[in-house]
Amino acid sequence: MILDSCINSNLQKNAELLYKARVLTAIICVYFTIITAVILWLFFSHQGLGLKAALLICGGLQLAYVCALILLKTKGLFSLVANFTIAMTAIGIAGGILISGGPLTAPATPMSILPITMAFVLINKRTGLIWTQIILVAHASLMAMQVYDFKFPQMLSDDILELQHMVHWLIIYCAMTGLMVVYDTLNSRLKLELTSERSKFQHMASHDPLTNLANRLQFDDNLSQSLSRSDRHGKSTALFFLDLDGFKPINDTLGHDAGDAVLQEIAKRLTENVRDMDTVARLGGDEFAIILEDIANTDDLVKIAEKLLAIIDSPILDVKSQPSVSASLGIALYPQHCQEKLALIKCADIAMYQAKVKKNHWMMFKPETNRQEESLMA
Repeated sequence: MILDSCINSNLQKNAELLYKARVLTAIICVYFTIITAVILWLFFSHQGLGLKAALLICGGLQLAYVCALILLKTKGLFSLVANFTIAMTAIGIAGGILISGGPLTAPATPMSILPITMAFVLINKRTGLIWTQIILVAHASLMAMQVYDFKFPQMLSDDILELQHMVHWLIIYCAMTGLMVVYDTLNSRLKLELTSERSKFQHMASHDPLTNLANRLQFDDNLSQSLSRSDRHGKSTALFFLDLDGFKPINDTLGHDAGDAVLQEIAKRLTENVRDMDTVARLGGDEFAIILEDIANTDDLVKIAEKLLAIIDSPILDVKSQPSVSASLGIALYPQHCQEKLALIKCADIAMYQAKVKKNHWMMFKPETNRQEESLMA
């Protein structure tokens, strides 16, 4: 964003301050453009002392705004720069009132609302109220002076006084509209950035940082949703539990970097060989889980299991000496094997450990086998 080039890098680390600094920078640019147009207009419409006084005020404001931008870029003192900009704007408007007949007649009088608006938009409500009181007291004092016959100098040309009133109101409308457009535009951008940041953190909280697969928390949530859909649609859901065989020697002999590369490659292969609607999760270490929805034929699960074991067993080219690992895979079906989520997880885990006896093998959960084991343990 172009405005960011005028903002100190320290402010860019804080989303809220960066947003306000962008608004301040945009306001200064809007004011600078308007005052430049006023200076050009003065050259063509004024003569004499009034021209010199007006140019002095406008030139002083331009210098103040340039200094504000420099301070914002070099020092990053947002609160100081914001209040300085508001003060210079208020002083410039007061100067215009003082040289053009006082607050009851000066074209610049209605512009006193601009620094108050800036304080509310840029800083906070409390600061806005403080600036409101300051400007109100100053304005009331000037009005009291005029009421009690203090003669303010009138340096503006009488023949174009009405035109100047119109121009000042036009400046107010343009400035207020510009401020609101800038505020709305940057506010929308901030919301998008915050939404993006929130999505990023939500993704980090629900996914494994190494493999970018769903973590255990997300797996648990997805499984609950899958089983609910299975109940509604009357279809089966399959749960695969998968544990790598021969993974520990890779970590021990080639190092953890090689082990990480193996896990990342296995995660990639699993993701590429299931449907988008299915969930692949890393539960921890070298243990993975896959949730397969809308299972109409259990024979399909056999083909999927054999395919996954085959792709896992392929050499991993990104790792030194191209080691390969195999996997043991357990399968449990909902609602055929288990009617509750925790029971389904346990069934898939039992089937996986039964498969691990043979290595590089898959096993479907068998309720009768489980009952036999439980009776032997009893």
